[in-house]
This record gives sequence, structure tokens and C-alpha cells, in this order.
Amino acid sequence: MYKVVKKDMINTLYLNIEEVLKQLKSYVKNNPNAFTKIRYTDKDIMCCCPYHEDYKPSFGISKEPPYMFHCFGCGASGTIEKLIYDFTGSTNIYNFISVSSFNKPKIDLDKLFETQQEEQYEEIKYEKYKGKYPKLLLDRGLTVYTLSKYEVYFDGEYIVIPVRDIYGRVRFLKKRKLFEKVYLNSKNIKKTDILYGLYYLINSPKKFDSIYLVEGEFDTMACYQAGKPACAVMGNKLFKEQAEQIVRYFKAVNLFFDNDEAGREGMKKAYELILTNKYPLKVNVVVYPSNLYKDANELLKVNIMNKITLVPAEVYFSL
Repeated sequence: MYKVVKKDMINTLYLNIEEVLKQLKSYVKNNPNAFTKIRYTDKDIMCCCPYHEDYKPSFGISKEPPYMFHCFGCGASGTIEKLIYDFTGSTNIYNFISVSSFNKPKIDLDKLFETQQEEQYEEIKYEKYKGKYPKLLLDRGLTVYTLSKYEVYFDGEYIVIPVRDIYGRVRFLKKRKLFEKVYLNSKNIKKTDILYGLYYLINSPKKFDSIYLVEGEFDTMACYQAGKPACAVMGNKLFKEQAEQIVRYFKAVNLFFDNDEAGREGMKKAYELILTNKYPLKVNVVVYPSNLYKDANELLKVNIMNKITLVPAEVYFSL
């Protein structure tokens, strides 16, 4: 018998149902029409039924939680959990659904910066402020396209950066004063298991074997704009949970922390963490072209990002 995911849990899943159906299709044998001829109604996705030989879309599944299905031809019906179990044998929905099947949740500004417990997620109305960027922000060298890609916006007082986990859920919102380095973050948040920007990379149509690991969000964006896939530890310390996510998706990591003593110490500790846990990662250290520049964002601003070099970590830390 399949394991039922509790109703309150299934209601928190934001799924791309068409993507789920595409994954399920490869499990259906002797029924080539299964999950084909997809069309949309207001609330459902219609397609050919996987349970019987079907030539006209008679199988419907809701596009929103709790994702119930029903076939108007053979009468098959149930939850998405049953559907997955019937064709994959997976007893838990989380064992089957890939990261690419998760949609980004809707976001709502009304819940900004409320005190929250771990495992709760922020919502913002990004569309309200989309594309409204002050000149001072653009002077960082980042383009409107890059800022929009990472959903950054300006609310009139703060630069707001949504921080998503690997499933696209907004764990918290990072707010920074426009004219000074003053941050206002959500309360009681956990971030040791999140790498800023990783969600966007793993959902990119292009796949990457290596990643640049930086300290901050703007450095992540600077690397992206320079054609270098990157994510940030949001500080200068790599945590074990973050390292395990890197191992899960990449074969190599290029440590690209700030060009100062704290950054170099952070990279050393990150390398030691990787060695201690015997993670199968090739580790390089980014060497800056000049000590005049502190981070990736500054390199981008003067257009010398292509001047950085990579040195194997075992060589760099033996010097």
C-alpha cells in the first residue's frame, strides 16, 4: 500500500504538474498515449489516461493542491500519491518528484519580516516592484536583466533580495539600505542549509560540473553576469549542510571568497571541511588579478572578471 502524505503537507507542495506527468510517462508500459495530448482547463490538466487505452484526453488532474485526478473514461481516480505509486512503486511522493517539478510559490509582501519559526517560508509580491531599480544599485555594474533574474527589487527604502531554498521556497528576505551597508532580515531564520543562487542553477536548462562559491548575493549575480555559475554561503563560512548540497550537484568547487584576510581564512576552513568529510570534490581557489579589488562584484564593475585564475586548493594552501 502506498504511503499517504498528510493533507497539510500535500497542500504546501507547489508542483509543476505537467513536469510530473512527463516523468511518469517513462514508467507506463504498453500504453504509448499515456499522458499525451495535454491541454489545460481553468483548474485541471487533461491528457490521455495511463490506466486504459485512450485516444482522446479523458484523464484530468488538478493543477493546484491537493492534486486529485479522475478519468472520465475508465473511472480511475485518487490522489497524486496514488498515481505515482501505481506506476513507479514509490511509496512516498518525495522519493519520486525531482527538484525541477517544483514551482516557485506565490509571494506576498504583506508577510514581510514577521517573526517566524524554522521551516516557514516568506512570500513577496515581486511584480509590484519589478524593474524599478535606483541608479545607485545599477552603478554596481549589474544589469536590469541580472537583477530581474534573481528577483531583486527596490521597495523605496531597501534593496530586497529573496533567498530561496532548492525547492524554490522563499526562506527569508534580505533587505539592505540603499546608501549604507545596513541589513534588515527576517527573524528566527535558518540559513546554514541554503546556498544563495543554487535554486536558479539547478533549474537551469544548462548543466554545470563546477561552481564558484562566493560570500554574498551580489557576488553571485556578478559571476552570473560574467558567465560563471555561482552561489553564496551568505557570510564567509561554509557549513556542512551547504557542502553536502554542492557535492550533490557538482564535481568541483572554486572558492571565490572576498580578497581579504577573513575571506582567505574562510576559504581555508571550507577546504578543511571538504577534506575532513572526504567529499568527492575537486577544490580550486580563485586568485584575484590585483589586491585593489575586494570581491567579484568589484571585478565585474571594472570589467576584469576574466583576469582571475584558478589554483588547486592543495597547492594554494601549501604556499
